[in-house]
Amino acid sequence: MTWQEEDGRSYAIAPPTPDEDLQGRRLFVADDDGDLEPALEILSGPHAGLQEITATWHRPVRPLLVQRLATEAVTELLDGVVRRGRFGWPQANIAQALSWAGREVGRWWGPEWPLDGSDAGTFAEGKTYAAPDAEASSFAWLGLALDTGDVQVTTYQDDAYFGLCFEPQPRNALADNDPRYYRLHESLALPVGRIEQVTVAIDRTTLDDPMSDVVLAETTLVVGGRPVPLIAAENYGPDEWHRLDESVVVLSDPDAVDRIGWLPPRPMRR
Repeated sequence: MTWQEEDGRSYAIAPPTPDEDLQGRRLFVADDDGDLEPALEILSGPHAGLQEITATWHRPVRPLLVQRLATEAVTELLDGVVRRGRFGWPQANIAQALSWAGREVGRWWGPEWPLDGSDAGTFAEGKTYAAPDAEASSFAWLGLALDTGDVQVTTYQDDAYFGLCFEPQPRNALADNDPRYYRLHESLALPVGRIEQVTVAIDRTTLDDPMSDVVLAETTLVVGGRPVPLIAAENYGPDEWHRLDESVVVLSDPDAVDRIGWLPPRPMRR
């Protein structure tokens, strides 16, 4: 266990115990009596095609310390897995997602893709969008107003695959997207409050492709006790959803992740 002193507070970092069958790190903070209390943990268990890493918030921690712990934990967990990320971008992207644990979300917004399959820039009349009660809706990107500033979830491309990209600052404004094509949402009906937990699902099956690294395929943010699953995917027609594609798909029901017949099939989780 390693002790650190910051801002007049004492922190301790420790690995899981050998009998837990987990990897990662736990952060503890000393209370006024010197007793250690859990503050944040970033852990990963046994995995198959999708490796899950989860950051769970317990009590306040400085955002920079969360970022540093996430970076160190992800680098350790993906040691020997990421092949081409010599500058550490895949690890940094995953760590950025995990570092949102403990932040407060005040608002979500973003441009929604239509469901008619037409290309961006095609402004034909009669476009259809997801119904209010749809279990899946696709967006070009999502903006989040956090207590530390606005951030963005978009997609990135790694050869033939797309994954989720977590931007520490917005790269796009809603006004940049043409309302003749997108349905623009100034405020989405998604949970607000504390991000209590962030789970990222890293697709390792893409390593069969010599041109690809692992891909950050999915994320679930637990906000105020409500899970918000996000998946890199795209709608190709009625009930046809393709994984590892260029939209940020928001699921209204966490169980829909397993109900939808994804193409290609979604790998097993632990």
